[in-house]
Order: sequence, then C-alpha cells, then structure tokens
Amino acid sequence: MRLLVLLLSVVAAANVPKPTLKAAQQQKQQENPLIRPVCGALAACTAEAATMPIDITKVRMQLATDSSLGFASTMASISEKDGAGALFKGLKPALLRQASYQGIKMFMYEPIRDAVLKATTPEGEEGGEPKLWQMILAGGLAGAIGTFLTSPTDLIKIRMQSGVQYNGVIDAFMSIVAASGALSLWDGWAPNCQRSFIVNAAELATFDKLKQMLVKAKIFGDGLLVHTLASSGAGLVAAIASTPVDRAKTLLMTDRKTHGSVFACLVKMARDGGLPALYQGFLATWMRLGPWAFLFFVCFEQFRALALHLTGAAPMLTAALPQRAVEGQKKLKQE
Repeated sequence: MRLLVLLLSVVAAANVPKPTLKAAQQQKQQENPLIRPVCGALAACTAEAATMPIDITKVRMQLATDSSLGFASTMASISEKDGAGALFKGLKPALLRQASYQGIKMFMYEPIRDAVLKATTPEGEEGGEPKLWQMILAGGLAGAIGTFLTSPTDLIKIRMQSGVQYNGVIDAFMSIVAASGALSLWDGWAPNCQRSFIVNAAELATFDKLKQMLVKAKIFGDGLLVHTLASSGAGLVAAIASTPVDRAKTLLMTDRKTHGSVFACLVKMARDGGLPALYQGFLATWMRLGPWAFLFFVCFEQFRALALHLTGAAPMLTAALPQRAVEGQKKLKQE
C-alpha cells in the first residue's frame, strides 16, 4: 500500500501544471544566461557516460565490412577481443566534446528560435508559440554552429573509437597537428555539420513540438512524464533522419581519400548496397540516440528547473515530489 502511495505521488509530481505563458516569459527574462549551457553540458555528460558502450558498438558496426553481425554480437566481439574497458574507449574526448558542443547548442537554440519567430511575425501581431518549421530551423542552426566550433573533439573521439592509438586527448591533438597541421583537426567538418543540422533539426524540434502538443492537450502537465514521452519520440525521429549521414560522416573521418564528399559517399553506399547499406547500423544508432535523448532532455529539464529555483527565477516544481510522498504517508498513517 505504501508503495502504491509513493507511485501515485511520483505520477502527481510529474504532472505539475505548466506555468502560464506570462509566467514562463517572466522566468525566461529572469533566467541567468549561463543556466542553459551549464545544464546542457551536465546533462550531455550524464547521457554520454551512460550510453558510451552503445556508441562504440555503433561506430564498429558502421565500419564493419561484414554487416551480418548484429548489435549484441558486435558488442560481445569487442569485449572478447579488447576487454570490457574497450566499450568505454574514448570516453574523455567524448565527454569533452559533448560538454562543449551541447553547452553551445542549448545556449543558442532558444534565442535562435525566438529570433526566427520574431523575424517572421508581422508587425503589430504577437508571436505566440513557435511553429514546427521555426523549431526545425533553429535546432539545425544551433547544432551545426556548435558542431563546427567543437569539430576537433569529435574527430579525436571517432579516431580513438575506431582503433587509432593515442596516449590521451592531449597526445591526440598534438599528434594530429604534428602530422597534418592544425587545420586537419577540422577534417570532415562539412559532413559533421550536415549530420548535426539534420540530427538537431529532428531531435530538438521533435522534443519541443511534442512537449508543446502534450501540454496543450491538457492531458499531462509540463513535467517528468511529458519530458519522457517527448524525448523518446525525439530519439526515434533523429535516428531515422540521421543514420545515412551519420555513417557517411564516420567513413569520411576515417578514410576521406576513398569516399570523397558526403554526397559521393551516400551515392556509393546506395549504389553498392541499396537502402540496407544506407541504414547499416540503424539499430545501434537508434539504441544510442533513444536512451541518449531520453537521458539528456530529462536531465536537462530537471537541472534547469533546479537552477531556476536556486537562482530564484522560478519555483521548484519537481520539489513537490517528496512533499506529496510525505503527505501521502501521513494520510496512510491517519487511516
């Protein structure tokens, strides 16, 4: 019975009513500009560390000449050959990349989205809520800009995961610069940014739009349950949209001379293997983006709510959870 009370308390806390539009705008105006990038970086590191083995497996599947090996078989093969620690190979550059990239992306997304909304709204009219195409454009631009600025960290992460041996992140930077020059750190930046535009246009816009729709339907409040549903949808849409470009990006970063441009790489894959070649590693991509998107967006929203509460910009909505649980237990004792 006590467990039932606690579960009901969780559901109740996850469906705390959304603040009014006016209150939300006031919170946004009072929000410290560092909250979004810091919370984005923390949420990204949490999601990255938890899903790193999936990412390693995904990269190996994309590079494999034998596409018959499934996800579980590939992961087991990595563990058997190189040990369980190999599933976390490249974690340091991955965390560095995600903290910087996601911090920049989350810092830029809402301002770009609001700027697009303002620029496309006729004078004298209120902007209202952003439309889907505005979210898509803002998400793509924020992701592409963040990716370009942090492209060197992604290059090092991919090379370390594909088997190139370095004595840490600093050694990787110095080795690449010494061998090919500083500009080589941006090798593959074009496909990287193209992939990032597609992923973030799909992921950020899907999460933002689903959250907006779920709250508008007045079935759930803007809380944990809404964030879970919206992030799950965002991960699936992002995986479908990005898998072909993601594989092309990985191939280009490991062997640019053979594959040329992104378009040429995609054409070659489609010509040689058809649709299955374009979506080779889709399961791994989805299994990576699905949990990653869930952890990232849920953690980001919770960290942001906590930061807003601590800075006095908004009440701590999720703080209702323990209080409701205590009240439920008190009622149970009284009965």
